[in-house]
Formats: sequence, C-alpha cells, structure tokens
Amino acid sequence: KSSSDLNVSIRIILTAHAEKRAAQRLITFSQIKLTLEKPGIVLPAYDDKKRYQRNFSQRTLEIVAVRKKSIWLVVTLYYLS
Repeated sequence: KSSSDLNVSIRIILTAHAEKRAAQRLITFSQIKLTLEKPGIVLPAYDDKKRYQRNFSQRTLEIVAVRKKSIWLVVTLYYLS
C-alpha cells in the first residue's frame, strides 16, 4: 500500500496559550501543520513533549508539542532568534 492508502486524520489542538502566541507572532496554521508533519529537527523538551523546528524565510519556528495517538497538542510556539 502507498502512504496515501494509509491516510490517517491527525488533529492539531492548540492550548489557549499557543493560540495567543501564534496570533501575536503571526504564525499560521499551515506553518504549524508543516512543522509538526515535516520538521527539520526534533529535540527533546520536558516531560513527554518535544521541540519541532522548521525554517521559514530565514527564521526558525520552534513548536513545543506532544503527540498522543492521532492528536498533536501544541503547548507553545515561537521563532528562534
């Protein structure tokens, strides 16, 4: 089977904090989705969370999130300097 045959719906949920920070930092949902699905780098964070990084126009977006089965929970997100 090809990967398209195994198309599983993944939900991305942002905490209230993450929603506020995304709006303040002009981070789009498509950037969040792309960073989580195809990160450039994945690093450990704290507890069961990880830091997902991806470059956008010479800036690195970092998302702190945890994945539980088919759900991503985004805790916070920001650009690295």
